Amino acid sequence: MQAGAGSLRVSILSVGSEVTSGDILDTNARDLARMFSERAARVTGHRAVPDDLEAIAAALRAALAEADVVVVSGGLGPTADDITRDALALVAGRPLVTDEAVADSLRARYVQLGRPMPEENLRQARLPQGAEILPNPFGTAPGIALALPGGQRVFLLPGPPREMLPMAERVVERVAPDLAAVRRTLRVHGLGESQIDEWLADLMGDGNPSLRPYAKEVEVHLHLTARAARREEAEAMADAVEEEVRRRLGPALYATRGESLEEVAVRALSERGESVAFAESLTAGMASARLARVPGASAVLKGGVVAYSDEAKRSLLGVGHDTLAQEGAVSARCAAEMAEGARDRLAATYGVSMTGWAGPAHGDTQPVGTVYYGVAGPDGVVAVVRHHLGQRDQVRRHAAQTAIDLVRRRCLGHYLPPTGRPEEAVRAATRRQGGA
Repeated sequence: MQAGAGSLRVSILSVGSEVTSGDILDTNARDLARMFSERAARVTGHRAVPDDLEAIAAALRAALAEADVVVVSGGLGPTADDITRDALALVAGRPLVTDEAVADSLRARYVQLGRPMPEENLRQARLPQGAEILPNPFGTAPGIALALPGGQRVFLLPGPPREMLPMAERVVERVAPDLAAVRRTLRVHGLGESQIDEWLADLMGDGNPSLRPYAKEVEVHLHLTARAARREEAEAMADAVEEEVRRRLGPALYATRGESLEEVAVRALSERGESVAFAESLTAGMASARLARVPGASAVLKGGVVAYSDEAKRSLLGVGHDTLAQEGAVSARCAAEMAEGARDRLAATYGVSMTGWAGPAHGDTQPVGTVYYGVAGPDGVVAVVRHHLGQRDQVRRHAAQTAIDLVRRRCLGHYLPPTGRPEEAVRAATRRQGGA
């Protein structure tokens, strides 16, 4: 991969004991990172520190050691613990001075309110010598910009998001390079993060294009970013990496623009004029509910049967008495009969079932997390097994995700890996098994 030479390096610092204690969610860092990344800047790090002078100063020094631009949110208010400006003055070796225009503006605001102004409010008019005031039309605390002798720039922004965001937009416009950045989220189901990292090792990293894995509970996201002088060039760079990822991961890569699995499944069914019905035991309707969230699902989702008990499996889905007596409810044969029953009774193109051990109970030879799936279609029925890790609700979420993935695979004619082992997921790239 090409080196990302020349890209602007940005470090983000969040100040506030309410952030480090977990009392509030730090959305400022997320929004700042997104804004700079969309303008082709490279975010080198994010730190959160309490309202402590030495801690803020240390974090500023660390950020300046790795970045061209440091953006700080929080700690610009009027109280004694609002000391971000003091920390910047300490790091820069500058005295704090009062901006008289800001001080006059603060006094005028209180005159309009008909209230006396507490003297501590004048802290908001203090800034390191040589710094620039950034106007704040939505609050009393202005932002501060300071250029350092080495060419680095520090921007102090207020903490409240309604004040910070408009100011941040102006800062991004001011400092971000005039480059095009293309960002894509590639979504993968059926492979773990470590396996993906091994197979894509030469593509991973922070170069240009950059590719980074992020493990979610039931899937893995690959964040792909390409930067170039023109958008067309960036798109071409991203296309090349995306195509190579697809070649290596096969149908385990199910989306390249951040679409959810249920959105992909509904689209695939809709484009082919096909439909699906679910038979759910341990998931109790979770897979059906996820498909129903997608606009247009009514055209492809015939319905679902929640068959938790053995009696429900017999009466609602036609599972045989011998199957339950000889094989048990958690078995490939039961899953296959459940899928056929859902397909027949709801007149769907495909019937998909899931039955398993979500815990804490489990079978004599089957551990918690064992789930059998049935996929019935015009050309027959296939049963597969997966072994999911986690607590009860995690197993159920994995099961719903896998059932939807099996809908997608069957509809698109992809191979259904019998056990879900990694080598099967990649072999699915080229193999077809009669539409199964």
